[in-house]
Amino acid sequence: MNAFSPIIATSSPKHTAFLKSLGATHVLDRNFSPEAILSEITKITVDIPLQYAYDAVSDKTTQCMAYDALASGGGLVSVFPNSEALLADCVREGDGKRVVRPFSSLRLPANHALGLEVYKRMTGWLEDGTIVVNVLFQTKY
Repeated sequence: MNAFSPIIATSSPKHTAFLKSLGATHVLDRNFSPEAILSEITKITVDIPLQYAYDAVSDKTTQCMAYDALASGGGLVSVFPNSEALLADCVREGDGKRVVRPFSSLRLPANHALGLEVYKRMTGWLEDGTIVVNVLFQTKY
């Protein structure tokens, strides 16, 4: 077992094998209701409280579901910079849970030179395989 186990993902069931090949220990159908997903997470984490959640969708439903699934002291990473408003009804003072919202942009002045280099090299990196498009984006949904 690695330091981050179990690793629970929500996805279309057709991606289960791929996600497990990347390290997911459990894949839940993203079409389940939030209550059903939380119930399954609770069963999976009965002996190991959920310490971290990463929400790549970041709408109100997924934000609150991820937050609610966390154990006390757990941390949620949200890709949506304005998720504070989405979580307003979910966050409870004193529960010890943390929310972080990482953000970066190649348009920020400090990243301008890096952005120019990235965009200048992007076509070549795609052509020579340095950067590979995520397999999930290569399939039709």
